Amino acid sequence: MGERIKKSDKSCPFPIQLLSPYKLVSCTLRQPTKIKEFAIKKPIDKKNITCPSSALSQTAFFDTEHLTKDLKGHSVRGGFFTVTGRAVQFFLQMGSTAILARLLAPEHFGFIAMVMAFTGLASLFEEMGLSTATIQKKEINHQQISTLFWINISLGLIITFSVIILTPVICLVYHEPQLKEITYALATTLFISSLATQHRALLRRQMRFATLSIIEIFSQAAGIVAAIFLAWQGASFWALVWMNITNKIFNVLGVWLSLRWVPGLPVRNSGIGSFIKFGGNLTAGNFLNYCMRQLDKILIGAVWGAGSVGLYSKAYQLLMLPIRQINGPMGAVAIPALSRLQNEPERFRHYYCKGISLMTSIGMPIVAFTFVEADKLVLLFLGDQWVAVTPLFRALAPSAFIGTFNVVFGWIFIPLGLVERQLRFLAASTVITIFSFLVGLPWGAYGVALAFSIQAVLKRIPQIIYTFHGTPLKLGDLGKILWQPAITSVGAAFILAALSPLQTYFSTLFIQIIFDFTIYCTVYLLLNFLLPQSKERWFELVNLVSTLLKKSVTH
Repeated sequence: MGERIKKSDKSCPFPIQLLSPYKLVSCTLRQPTKIKEFAIKKPIDKKNITCPSSALSQTAFFDTEHLTKDLKGHSVRGGFFTVTGRAVQFFLQMGSTAILARLLAPEHFGFIAMVMAFTGLASLFEEMGLSTATIQKKEINHQQISTLFWINISLGLIITFSVIILTPVICLVYHEPQLKEITYALATTLFISSLATQHRALLRRQMRFATLSIIEIFSQAAGIVAAIFLAWQGASFWALVWMNITNKIFNVLGVWLSLRWVPGLPVRNSGIGSFIKFGGNLTAGNFLNYCMRQLDKILIGAVWGAGSVGLYSKAYQLLMLPIRQINGPMGAVAIPALSRLQNEPERFRHYYCKGISLMTSIGMPIVAFTFVEADKLVLLFLGDQWVAVTPLFRALAPSAFIGTFNVVFGWIFIPLGLVERQLRFLAASTVITIFSFLVGLPWGAYGVALAFSIQAVLKRIPQIIYTFHGTPLKLGDLGKILWQPAITSVGAAFILAALSPLQTYFSTLFIQIIFDFTIYCTVYLLLNFLLPQSKERWFELVNLVSTLLKKSVTH
């Protein structure tokens, strides 16, 4: 017999040692295995030694060591592609809103908002926090993610049929029999989305944000085209239904085509207990958070009807749309990055503070500007029939201003694995928020909006103190970040409002808004440079953006 080849339990690519006249090959396997010996009768050509594709499939999609070595570079590039993608999505959303608001009635948007308040809640249990667990865990393997994949699909089926069964209850709550068929249709999106839950999580874990952005833009555009065509054909609220269904279908197809990972069969004892525990706590917290965000629409719809909830939901959507284009991309990049730094407190603190600083320096002035320009923005994007949205828009603005740094909580709880503390945090917050809804409900949608904003402002500091306790962050760290953008944003808004009677009004509303925005930005920047240490802070932000652009160009 010739020389023997031994397989050890290391991983490919493997070292090759030459023995005359045969070769000793040592190949690392993903999972520990017994050493086996094989007799080789013929010499092996060095050029033909390759790593088995099955071994590669076990490692390529799950390892993150390459990300940690250049975490800043991956974060910057991810931020660039995500922000750019969200900017494109923002303009698609605003453009489609402007068109559909003129083709459809407020009641049509109200019907969809009513049903999606329930389907959105159901989607939390379809996902069950398992995608976030996949992103957060330091080490994962093929068997674990395959098992989670099948769990998500099973949950998707169960939740879809549960929503269909509960459809009569939804119609009864709102006293709207037309919601029956809408609910049946939108329920299917829960199962469709579950087909790619773990694939999306793996793309985020690998920080492949350029791929995700392209998929989201393409799927959103497909949904918008379908909606506009159907609305133009007189399909009423069905245009909005098919916009959601088309978006989900194209998103799943795009994710599957972009990630070549093929799940295996579920495996018992694959070590997913910690994933389920993490996901369960996270889902309970997300459930409470979702109740806070959707109960206002449910209560308004049940008491004041589809027209009121349509106006309220459109005001909330229009106000939060630009903020979500900032918070969403930043969170998508920050949470995977901070999860890799959970054992490095100083780097965690530094990365966290830089992210919050960048986000609030952009988000706070946007909210303050939209508060002053609310009447013009509503006319521009929605039209004359939506003027009742303006007071609701302004009543919700304080909560949106505070919401520019809502991520301070998620950026700590999730990366550090503090989901049990997050659950307690959200339980207390939910009770306060629901109480505010009930207090404001007798005064209609405006009362609910105003009560929501007041409680959001009052509870923020206690929430931050509780969140930061026992973490690398201190309340003073956040105070140093927030005071400057808050003061300059509000100050610029007061000056713009004071100058409004003196402004030259253009014949075109769009040109007038651009003119006002130019004045606002000029005042905002001037106020910033009058404050102490502002130059150093803005130079840091400029350097960050410059690095971002350089990294994106070179990759």
